[in-house]
Amino acid sequence: MEGLIVNFVKDVAINKPLLAYTFFFINSVLQILFPPYPGDTIIVFQGYLSLEGILNPYFLLFNILVGTVLSSIFLYYLGYAHGDKVLNNNFINKYFKINKIYRLNKWFEKYGSLIVILGKFTPGFGSIAFIAAGIFKLPPVRTIISIGIACTLQNATLYMGGRIAGENIDFIKNLINKYSLIILLSILIAFIAYFIIKYFHKKSIKK
Repeated sequence: MEGLIVNFVKDVAINKPLLAYTFFFINSVLQILFPPYPGDTIIVFQGYLSLEGILNPYFLLFNILVGTVLSSIFLYYLGYAHGDKVLNNNFINKYFKINKIYRLNKWFEKYGSLIVILGKFTPGFGSIAFIAAGIFKLPPVRTIISIGIACTLQNATLYMGGRIAGENIDFIKNLINKYSLIILLSILIAFIAYFIIKYFHKKSIKK
């Protein structure tokens, strides 16, 4: 089945590149606005297509990032400007599991927009983190920067994974299952290292 999908995507990219770019942009948007949609798989395939030289590799990645960043900022704006309506909307409650927003409140109060980045790599909290950042009125500039960092890290990892994997479908499946955990652990390690360095730096100043 996966082989058929690879061949279909490749055929569209070869014969109708403009349609392929349009589809890939919509895919990036749906990945954020409709969480059940399996957009990650298509992004990995785009990495594979860029390796084959079928489509422009730089424009493909740019296309992915523009789609995901803009749709993520839209969710942030939605929460920021229409928080009460969002919390009471049946569609949003069904697909975004709004109850998770309240769990994020104390983390936002403590760590601010950093949680936007961590949330992107935590299963079940991806798009929710953007909505919650708006509802809890996180500063726009810092939040948008965090959204850009989170989307770039996630999508660049998937994209490069596709370039590495080629047509190795099993590798692609394994990558999609594990990449979020790997990046989340990397961010947490960097986060812990930062506070350790900060702690010893303050200690050395006091001495």
